[in-house]
Amino acid sequence: MKKLLLLFIPIALTLNSCGPLNLSDYPNPNVDKWIERTIPPSQVTTSGAMFFEEDLKTDIYNTSFVSYSVGGYIEGEDATYWYNKLYQDYGWRENIDGDWSQISVNSPRIQRGYLYINLNKRVAVYMYPEGFRSFRVTLKEKTTD
Repeated sequence: MKKLLLLFIPIALTLNSCGPLNLSDYPNPNVDKWIERTIPPSQVTTSGAMFFEEDLKTDIYNTSFVSYSVGGYIEGEDATYWYNKLYQDYGWRENIDGDWSQISVNSPRIQRGYLYINLNKRVAVYMYPEGFRSFRVTLKEKTTD
């Protein structure tokens, strides 16, 4: 009976750990992390208007914010700063030729056609097929009735 019980414990632990909740799909404004969202280039605008909005999962995270929006084009050196920060946070470094190199085989690849959003920094970077654009992120707070 003891052998059967000893066999049952690892099986129960394995079954219990299957399918964990993946919190990386749920944005958290308190964590300094980049969120990836796929958006076609035709939906991105540099006019300053908001072009992307998403609700936060307030039942998962205890936050005073309910949603965020992306819009407000960032120009010049500040735009390049956020582009470089995105690559560095993903584990890439600029080499002598000005190209980006992985510092680890586990460094995720930055993909074209993706909007990378950092709620903590309140900035987003969109990767076009050729080039990039940086944008402001606005967090919408809960209203008290």
